[in-house]
Parts: sequence; structure tokens; C-alpha cells
Amino acid sequence: MQTETDLIMMLNGRAAVYEYFTLCFHNPSADNFLGITKKFAVHFKRIAADSNISAFMKSADELILYAEKITDELDALDEINRAYTSLFLIGDQGIAIEESVYLSPSGLVKQEPWEDLLRVYSRHGFGIPESMGISEEHLSAELLFMAFMA
Repeated sequence: MQTETDLIMMLNGRAAVYEYFTLCFHNPSADNFLGITKKFAVHFKRIAADSNISAFMKSADELILYAEKITDELDALDEINRAYTSLFLIGDQGIAIEESVYLSPSGLVKQEPWEDLLRVYSRHGFGIPESMGISEEHLSAELLFMAFMA
């Protein structure tokens, strides 16, 4: 049986994971992103080992290998920024990063699912910091909410 301390540590670990992925999907070219990634990789590996999920453990190992092989941080940030831009912003096969695109009949942002999300955020006293400059239904905003709830 888990103690209260164990549960608090587990929730703090989840919050850290959600906060890291918030950064990944919001601003992966931030100056401190690679430093945070290197520090987080070790934490991520511990969480993965505790989960005993092979795909999670493999991902943690790959993140550590990636972090260890970075020799030129500017080149790595440029590579990350190019990949992010082509995936989520301007790529031919771009992936929408807002929820309504997938859940609303119109396939547009800020539709019914966004309104539902605003109600959920409000019910829990959560708001997206204006400094993030993103919609409430942006993936990084939803990950930040998950960190808040953990």
C-alpha cells in the first residue's frame, strides 16, 4: 500500500512530466530547453523504470541518448525548431495542435470543444498565462492543465 508521501512524490513526478511536455509543445527552441531536457532525462528514466512499461522505458533510454550526444546546442536547437515548425506550423503534412480541429464537426479552432474546455478550466480555477500567447486548447495548454491538476 502506498503512503501519502509516495502518492505526493508520484503526483510531483507526473506534474514534472506534464510541465516538460508543455515546454516541448510550446517553445522547444527556448534557450534553456536542452539544459532542461538533459536534467529531465534522468528523472524521466526513473519514472519509466517505476512504470515497468517497456515502450516508456525505451523512450526514456532514447531521450537520455539524445541528450548525451548533443555537442552543439545551437545546432540541436535549430534542428528541433525546424522539426517543430514542419510538424505543427507550415509542413505539407502539418499536424494541428489545437483540440477543436479534431473534435468539432467544422474542424476549426475555438469551436464547441474549446468552450467545454474553458468551463473545465474555470471549474478548477485554472487559466493559461497570457505570456504563453496560445489558445486554451493548444496541446501545451492542456498539458499545463494536467501538471496543475497533478
